[in-house]
Amino acid sequence: MAAPIISVFDTDAEVAERLCSFVIEKANAAIAIHGIFTVGLSGGSLVKYLCDGLPGKATDWSKWRIFFCDERYVPYDSTDCTYTPYKKGLVDKVGMSSDNIFPIDPNLSVSECARDYAEKIRHVFPGLGLPRFDMLLLGMGPDGHTCSLFPGHPLLQEREQIIAPITDSPKPPPCRVTMTLPVVNNCRCAVFASCGVAKADMVQVVLATVISYFIKLETKYSVPVVSDIPTGLPMPNLKNFSQIPEVISDAIALAIVIFAISISMGKLLAQKHDYEVNADQELVAYGISTIISSFLSSAAPCASLSRSLVQERVGGKTQVAGLISCALLLVVILAIGPYFRTLPNCVLASVIIVALRGMFLQALELPKLWKVSIIDFAVWIVAFLTTVLLDVDLGLGCAVIFNLSTILFRSQRSYATLLGQIPGTDIYRDIHVYEKAKEVPGLKIFRFEHSLFFVNIEHFRSLLYKKIVNPRTLKITQKKQASKFAKANKEAELSKPQTQIVQSENLPDMPVPMDSLDMELQTSSNQISVNMVSKSVRECPLDLDFHTIIFDASPWNFIDVMGVKALIAVIGEFKAVGVKVMLASCRAGIRKMFKKTDFYKTLDNTNIFVSVHDAVLRAQFGDEPPPIQNGLTIEHEDANDEDNDTDSQIEVHYADDDVGSRKLVVISHL
Repeated sequence: MAAPIISVFDTDAEVAERLCSFVIEKANAAIAIHGIFTVGLSGGSLVKYLCDGLPGKATDWSKWRIFFCDERYVPYDSTDCTYTPYKKGLVDKVGMSSDNIFPIDPNLSVSECARDYAEKIRHVFPGLGLPRFDMLLLGMGPDGHTCSLFPGHPLLQEREQIIAPITDSPKPPPCRVTMTLPVVNNCRCAVFASCGVAKADMVQVVLATVISYFIKLETKYSVPVVSDIPTGLPMPNLKNFSQIPEVISDAIALAIVIFAISISMGKLLAQKHDYEVNADQELVAYGISTIISSFLSSAAPCASLSRSLVQERVGGKTQVAGLISCALLLVVILAIGPYFRTLPNCVLASVIIVALRGMFLQALELPKLWKVSIIDFAVWIVAFLTTVLLDVDLGLGCAVIFNLSTILFRSQRSYATLLGQIPGTDIYRDIHVYEKAKEVPGLKIFRFEHSLFFVNIEHFRSLLYKKIVNPRTLKITQKKQASKFAKANKEAELSKPQTQIVQSENLPDMPVPMDSLDMELQTSSNQISVNMVSKSVRECPLDLDFHTIIFDASPWNFIDVMGVKALIAVIGEFKAVGVKVMLASCRAGIRKMFKKTDFYKTLDNTNIFVSVHDAVLRAQFGDEPPPIQNGLTIEHEDANDEDNDTDSQIEVHYADDDVGSRKLVVISHL
């Protein structure tokens, strides 16, 4: 047997050109030797290569005899038929007689079709028990099949027939007619043309196995090979339950690592191919498969990073790909494993390295990740280094612990801000981000953008004091100033009994009469417009420009017991210095926690509002409603009526102008 010639090209066009030139070269040589060129063609990408490249080449087409290495058992007008595209794209183009191309007869049964095609071949090769073609142009599938000879199929053992039917092809359509291995091995020249990434790994494995076998890499050059692969499946074993106490701790750790690796691999591929992975479903599947496989002496099932990426790389997209892979693996275990004993280990390693190339190339994203988030960059580096230096399980564990640490760190360093109102709206936004957002006079609206729990309560308290005021420090200051006021009042009583200094914080809390409001009147024939500046009923405590704090709880997903205690302490501290506290946008879960922890004893539910705007309105106008109600109708006497006194109606309602001031509109219906 002549040594194989391996040619590698960068593009499909180069493959097609070299293939067609080689075919013409062999055809002309065969015609010169015995006056005829017998060739077997295959489908797939070869059809395009040959139909585009052969017409126009210099050869005697009348001396060609074209057969098919395999053919799908379908009508000629089917898109799966191999004969029709060659007839139209090659035979008709070069003016070859239709008698020089030999298709199968799909009108016969598949068995009769195979026998009929064998007779056609023997007619061209009279007197030969086994036909000897000048050239067979073959392809190779991703699973390593050629012609319609699939790995593990019984037809691989066929030695009597030259053409055999197949009715259970792993690839559709199931019925085919194919040359057998003896015919393929007896040809003068077999050409395997294979293109595309999907077939590269299988071609590499096949070629490496063949080359290693013929030049004896293991015995002559001491190259490590796969060696013997045991065949068969172990018998079920139910005798190892006594070992459970010894392995239970390791089994739990192994289960955690296996599931973490598998779900991570699944999510990586899901993100690449735009689908979702149900972690609960995966957990149940791994649990069932592990329990069943444990009785068969198999290893615990887990996603293989290398095999998963290899399968994805060769085009596997659904669970059917996994099923086929399992079937092929079963075939290898039961039958064809020994054929790969001469495969060098370095070839398997190279296949894995190439498959993992995409993962290694993710390192190129590190500069971009550094610019986007230093924390995510650090997580990537820690996960990579610990996995490479320690092992997959230890590296994954270290990466998970480090990632949880970053989450705790971020929770302790959550963002907080003060909100302001967008003029003319009920929208409140960060005053440091939105220039138009202005603080409401007399109010402080505080937002802590994380759930409130034991990890970040101190951070919450420190940010609150930093953004607003520290009530503990303020209380000390107020006590000092109160002492000064008391002393000043006492001195004033002695010198001027009629003079008294009164602290604003001790003023009675009562509704402000209408005549104390600032108004601007605009009149017309039948309408009086009164512009009112929004004034708080409550006065601000000493040394403060606000009297109420509103907590925007919309970012809080949950609050634990420690968070409730911290909130109660904060509210109590601010109450002690005369500042009222309100809450807005509390979720249902948070309100349930308030009820369970007796939070309402500190802050009753009348101070918890659906939205920030509702809380602002209540804080501005106090517990009592505004002095004039919306839709109020009053009667007055028209003083300009000279004839007699008549009653007229005046309609009064509120409206907000474009600068956020509340406008009182009075319409007189005369």
